[in-house]
Amino acid sequence: MKLDRRWWYAIAGIVAYALTGFLLAPWLVERALIRTLDERLELNTQLQALAINPFSLTLTADGLSVTQRDGSPVLAFERLFVNFELVSLIRWAACFDELHLIRPDVHLERLSETDTNVSQLAATWARTAESLQPSAEPQARPEAQPASDSGLFRLMVGDLRVVAGRVSVTDHARSEPFRTEIGPIDLAIDDLSTLPDDSGSQQVTIRTETGAELAWTGSLSVNP
Repeated sequence: MKLDRRWWYAIAGIVAYALTGFLLAPWLVERALIRTLDERLELNTQLQALAINPFSLTLTADGLSVTQRDGSPVLAFERLFVNFELVSLIRWAACFDELHLIRPDVHLERLSETDTNVSQLAATWARTAESLQPSAEPQARPEAQPASDSGLFRLMVGDLRVVAGRVSVTDHARSEPFRTEIGPIDLAIDDLSTLPDDSGSQQVTIRTETGAELAWTGSLSVNP
């Protein structure tokens, strides 16, 4: 039985799509992530593994570690799982069925009365952005355009989870440096949406290093 040429084209297309999704896409995403963090923010980034399933539209990233050039920790997580939805093409929004962040570890440092590690990263991002601009003749600044009324970035997440997160806070601006840790932080939000008049439900649990616990549940509306 001889297959029609159209079937061969379809099979070749599926194979090419699978190879691109399973092999090429993870390499491109990992390369872009590390290059952005290392070159634009002057950080050191390590990622154990990144996998993309082009058929289920899922992305899994394991073992991210981001540190300053001097080795100071900035951000880490054990696993990030993202499940993208094709309905995004219909609703003109970034739609995710699941977005799970497992054991994120965030480090915040107050370096002086007016400076933090976050503000330094923002300044580095702005400085490296200027260096990427192509040199050209100065041009007249365009007239200010009226602000867009499009509102927030259109985002929908059916199942948002943060599991066993931790935030470390260090204050070097005090006469005696102070450090504390907040966690584990467990966050669960169903039907998070930035679309107008959409709302979801949330459940948040935060524990401190002294054993105190703060928990609440309720509804969440982002826009308005």
